Amino acid sequence: MKNISLLPPEIRARQEARRKSRVLLLGSTAVLALFLVVYGSLFAIAWQAQAELRGLRTEREALQRELPAYQQYISIQQQVEHTDKLLKDAMGRSPDWASILTGLGLHIPEGVWLTDLALAYKAGEEVPEVSPGGSLPSNLPPALRPEVEEPRVKLGVGSELTVRGAAKSHALVAEWLNGIRQVPGLSDVFCQFASAEGDSEKTTIRFEIKAVLQPGAPYQPPVEGVTGNAGAI
Repeated sequence: MKNISLLPPEIRARQEARRKSRVLLLGSTAVLALFLVVYGSLFAIAWQAQAELRGLRTEREALQRELPAYQQYISIQQQVEHTDKLLKDAMGRSPDWASILTGLGLHIPEGVWLTDLALAYKAGEEVPEVSPGGSLPSNLPPALRPEVEEPRVKLGVGSELTVRGAAKSHALVAEWLNGIRQVPGLSDVFCQFASAEGDSEKTTIRFEIKAVLQPGAPYQPPVEGVTGNAGAI
């Protein structure tokens, strides 16, 4: 059933206008309420940030007033750090002598005698450069010559290990040579020479082995109750 309004058109128009006005008013009120909520939230955040900023300024001013009292401790700390750096520079990176000597003793086979041992290392010395034209001595027996001959390292004074001794055979010298190559802190281990002495009944092999000494760990000053750097002598 269709509703038929008997009101004049002018009255119906005014009613429609009032209805639209109420809808517009309600919408405007909702937007204004949302704006007030957002504005209030931003205002609260800004006020909190300003309060924190004022607190930080107060703390900074308090610290600045106390700074002169701590200046002497800052100077002492700087002196300690400077002294620690000088000590580390002076000590350098000394090889782990104890580990190297222990390794040499553990790998020496029966029938080999050590006659001379020279350990020399200069703190701060650079690692020697490889010499492309270097080679092993031509008089070395096959037992002491590696399968693939690599360029030898130029050993500089103050960065090498020299081992001299005697053995019953070239095979024993080669066995110890391979053992020395397993010792941490050494590199480019090779036999400088090996010569036979004596008659056919009793032969002694005189040999000399050289190796490059590698730098050890940086020096750490000992602390109370802890043993110091074992590699430093």
